[in-house]
Amino acid sequence: MEVILLRHAQAVSKDINADQPLSDEGIKNIQKVAEFLRQSGWKCNKIRHSKKLRAEQTAGHLHEITYQGAKIEKIDGLDPNDPVYPMAKKLEEDDDNLILVGHLPFMAKLAGLLINQDENQTPVSFQPAGGACLVKEEHLWRIKWKIGPELQP
Repeated sequence: MEVILLRHAQAVSKDINADQPLSDEGIKNIQKVAEFLRQSGWKCNKIRHSKKLRAEQTAGHLHEITYQGAKIEKIDGLDPNDPVYPMAKKLEEDDDNLILVGHLPFMAKLAGLLINQDENQTPVSFQPAGGACLVKEEHLWRIKWKIGPELQP
């Protein structure tokens, strides 16, 4: 099983729009990431995202450009300050490749828990529209590769 932990793309500030939709730059960056994934051939069965608009829009661009056949779901447990243990447990029970779209500090803590067994020791930096693909092998997680808008297909 492989999972991409992805931070939502750049959003506008709360001063501009309280719902914080993606900015023009954020849209451009997630489109780059989606195109990179499309050209890489990485397969995904599910895209799960938090209930915040910026995460939903990020997931929507991934779905539209690269993973139209994947199931896209809005789920609880991916908000910035949610505890990471419940999501880590869900990942242990899943065997499909999937993408989780969420927020900081949640994504960094989840990566820390999975890779280092310590949510306070994150092995990945999560820029907007960036993250990492983790692979589970015999109940151990490792980083397979990192992803971000600066990568070119």
